[in-house]
Amino acid sequence: MLSVVIVNYHSMPWLTKLFASVTQLYASENIEWIVVNNASGHNDQQELLDQFSFIHWLEMGYNAGFARACNKGIEASKGDTVLLLNPDTYFTDNSLVACYNNLMTSNAIASGVQLYTPVGLPQYSASHFMRGGLNYLLKIPIWGSILKKIGSSAHVTKPSLDKAVGTQQVGWISGAFLMAKKEAIDTAGMLDDSFFCMAKK
Repeated sequence: MLSVVIVNYHSMPWLTKLFASVTQLYASENIEWIVVNNASGHNDQQELLDQFSFIHWLEMGYNAGFARACNKGIEASKGDTVLLLNPDTYFTDNSLVACYNNLMTSNAIASGVQLYTPVGLPQYSASHFMRGGLNYLLKIPIWGSILKKIGSSAHVTKPSLDKAVGTQQVGWISGAFLMAKKEAIDTAGMLDDSFFCMAKK
């Protein structure tokens, strides 16, 4: 079974759109949906559960940050695989189930999907690690552009995937949609609680 963990921080409009797509596409699937609440409006929980009764709502009681809330969701999950999913995402096809089935029949420990913007443009969903900290240097104005030109002329593999074509092995996967086998989480350990990453309202 797949367990999906979503952290809520004043995300009701996005969650409503997300779960509307879930209801349309995955109502018959054996998927556990967990919302871990860091902060919400007064009636958000009841409003969401009235519309989508399949949701498991976990209350942090305070804004505990992203990692701590994810860990609570992972600990409560019953699936053999966990998906950490951003609340501002939604589904337009069967990619969720396809990703799960592909992961479970592979030797990989984690997987993701190609993300798209609301207007249908591909969004960076994964990247390759570059030695010597080049992932960080590429973001520096001017120097980053120079390094990219040097890498392009030398036919070096680009660190970020503009768009995934088929199944590709990467160094890391976007946390917006990060699916991992439970056995891999048990081996690697939980997320670092100090990674707060609070979204602004």
